[in-house]
Amino acid sequence: MTIRFVLHRPRNAQNIGSAARALANTGAGPLVVVEGEQYDRAQAARLAAGADATLDAMQIVRSLDEALAPCIDLVFTSGRVVEGIPSITPREAARRLLESSSRGEVALVFGDEVRGLTNEQLRRANAIATIPTVEKASLNLAQSVLIFAYEIMLARGNGRAGQELQRGPDGQLVQQEGRRIDERSIEIESRSTAPGAVERDPTHKPEGEQAEERLLNLLRENARTLLLDAGFLNKQRPDAILDELNRMIRRARPTKREIELMLGAIAQVGRNSNSTKP
Repeated sequence: MTIRFVLHRPRNAQNIGSAARALANTGAGPLVVVEGEQYDRAQAARLAAGADATLDAMQIVRSLDEALAPCIDLVFTSGRVVEGIPSITPREAARRLLESSSRGEVALVFGDEVRGLTNEQLRRANAIATIPTVEKASLNLAQSVLIFAYEIMLARGNGRAGQELQRGPDGQLVQQEGRRIDERSIEIESRSTAPGAVERDPTHKPEGEQAEERLLNLLRENARTLLLDAGFLNKQRPDAILDELNRMIRRARPTKREIELMLGAIAQVGRNSNSTKP
């Protein structure tokens, strides 16, 4: 499966072009743009420097929900720390996303050039990746994309000096000598034990398809409605407790079937509650 590079509301078309260039150089993944402000294809192409195929394949969507809907693992990028969400480096993010992408689509999310991502948006993340810096803790959007894309390329074992990777007719990466690289069966040799790194037991067999973001988001919204009606959540600050419950569920990496069961249970409790109201 793929690693989506999601740019949330980028303000500059040239940064989109530079990001496309970075992804074309590394083969790290496709580009998805959320609500690109006044996107100008010609301006983007100027900085893409020949990465027209990446620009042509780029998806433009209306919302972050739409961009993340099919994903099973989300890493957001920020210089801020959010309590309860693991903080990881770009290298750890690359390892995590490659491991998760063996089971489904995953996403790496970047905020806009001025404000980045909000705290509310960051609370959706399974992990938050931060690029270490020395003096100034802020990088250009395209620079950030390149750093993460490069780490993913290295973790895959792709690329070497003077070599270009191209995609064959079947969409797979092909080295110059013609050898195909199976992106789905890459072995990650070194695994980090950092808080955000994903460790898998090689003897563990998943019991079902992992739940996608669209289902997890639906569960959160339905639980919010039910728990507000039940008086469990503080009406002035409902997200404080809801976010804790959401993180607990995400840490368990539930299957699609498990989330569907929880949605069914919430719906039934809601119906019973409504039927008993005077």
